[in-house]
Parts: sequence; structure tokens; C-alpha cells
Amino acid sequence: MLVLNFNKIKNDSKNYFYLKIKVLYLWLTFKFPTMKKITLLLLMTFLLITAINAQTLSHSHDQAINNGTVACANEEFSRNNSFWRSYTPSDFGITTDRKVLGTEFGLAFIDIGETDPAVDLTVRVLTSDAVFPAGTFTEIASKVVSVTAADNLTLISVTFDTPPTVTSDTEVIIQVEVSGEEALVDIRVGGNSLGEDAPSYISSMNCGDGIPISISELGDFSSIVLNLVVENPSASIEDNNLVGVSVYPSPINDVLNVTIPANSTIIKASIFDLLGRDTGINITNDIMNTSKLAPGIYIFLLETNQGKFTTKIVKK
Repeated sequence: MLVLNFNKIKNDSKNYFYLKIKVLYLWLTFKFPTMKKITLLLLMTFLLITAINAQTLSHSHDQAINNGTVACANEEFSRNNSFWRSYTPSDFGITTDRKVLGTEFGLAFIDIGETDPAVDLTVRVLTSDAVFPAGTFTEIASKVVSVTAADNLTLISVTFDTPPTVTSDTEVIIQVEVSGEEALVDIRVGGNSLGEDAPSYISSMNCGDGIPISISELGDFSSIVLNLVVENPSASIEDNNLVGVSVYPSPINDVLNVTIPANSTIIKASIFDLLGRDTGINITNDIMNTSKLAPGIYIFLLETNQGKFTTKIVKK
């Protein structure tokens, strides 16, 4: 399992995913130095598609994973605990239905028994017939994730095999269920004391009745980092709903020419490298000056008043 640690990252969903890709790229080149360049480029193209097509919703003011929060535990292990947050997409300016792609959560893992065990956590996404934490919950997606002490103080990314679709006004509830009793570990969701704009919750049948309670009500504990990842169809790299666009030549050298239908107006044109970085090249009179681009594969994104267009371009 690959786990990436993204401490001190601004809460900007697109840049956040781009940074993930960059770190993963560096990890791949270090782990597989003999990987063929074309294989790596194809993989990174896929990862860029994933990044652009996702949006991270977070109530945490910072993504740093500095420590674990409160939990039901004794001196030998943490008991069965569930950590919770809820998100309503419309609170983040979303007005359309979205697929819930997955979640991200901070992890604090202390191997008290020093046996280096792997522990399975269950991540669920649910809805409620009342405002959380009240109501009867209905599970709409779940996944089991295996973690170890090597994942301590990192941000764990979880992707659902079958992403559910929710409306923009649906309150989406995230539950991370953990238990360190069998493996003799102290394991809990981690976070920081840098603030949050909505409460995080905990529940445990071993230290209560299992009803989620706000962590802030229990004392001055760190708030958890527990994010919701939804699709971002407005930036989908596969959303070519604009016909009649021509981008040439292929491969490019010093200039990229763009032609669009007569009834269309260009709003924005961008070229991204395979690390997700905007090259900063602007379009002027339907031409983009690519003379300073290094040879390689890039992603061209065009937004017009009639729709969007995306394609791969190659610089000689």
C-alpha cells in the first residue's frame, strides 16, 4: 500500500491533487529507476486525468497530521472507535449531482506490542434521514483498508470501487471504524490543532452508547483530518462536449494553433505538464507559443462558451 504524507498543504483541491501526483512521480522514479520512460509517461497521464477529475472537500484548516485525537483506549491498545465527519456538497459551491470517489483521513498508529501488525480499518460513506449526528444511517459505499505503523502520521487515501452518486444538498457522512485491541496497537484518526469549520465526531460502544459525539465537547483535543473526495465533472479530462475543435500541428514545435466553431468564444486555454503544473502559456489570436516548452507529453484544456475540450499534445 502506498501512503503519501502531505503536511502543511493549503486546502485547495486541485493543487492538492497535483502535489500528490508530483510526489507519486518522484516515488515511482525512485522505486522503479529502470521503468521505461513511455510507461511512466502513460501512467502519469492517467494520474493527471484522475487529479483534474476530482475535488477534495475538507472542514480542516490545515492538512497536517501531527498527532492522534481522543479515543477510547487503555494502556495497551485503543478499543473499537469510529470517527465521523459530514459534508454537504452545496456548502462548497457545488450545484449538481456528484459521484463520491473516496475519502482521505489522517492516521495515528502506535505499535505498542512491537509486532508490526497490519490492521484493517473500515471506511464507510452514509446518508441519514435527519441532520447528522441524528437519524438512521444508510450505507452507500464502504471499503476496508489495511494500515501499519509505517503509515503513522500520514494521510490515507481511499478510493471506492463503485462510487455512489449524491445530490448537491445531500449530507454525506464519513465513518472510519478502527480497533487496535486484537493487534495490541493504539490506532486512531489523526489531525491537528489548527482549526476546523465544522465539528468532528467520535463514537465507541466500549466507552459509551455508540452515538457520535463532537470531539470538542470532550475537551481540548486535536480535530481530525477527514476529507470527502467527489468528482469534478466541470474539469473532467474526458468531458469533450465541444465538437469542431482543431488543435495542430501534431507533434508541436514552436506554436500550437487552435481553431473553434464560429459560434464559440474561448474563455480559457491551458497546457499542463504530466506533474499537473500549469505551464502558464496563454492563447492569443488562437495561437499558443510553445517554443519554451521542453520536449514531452502535455495535456491541453480548452474552455469555451459552448463547452470544453481536452486532448494530449506532444512537443518535439
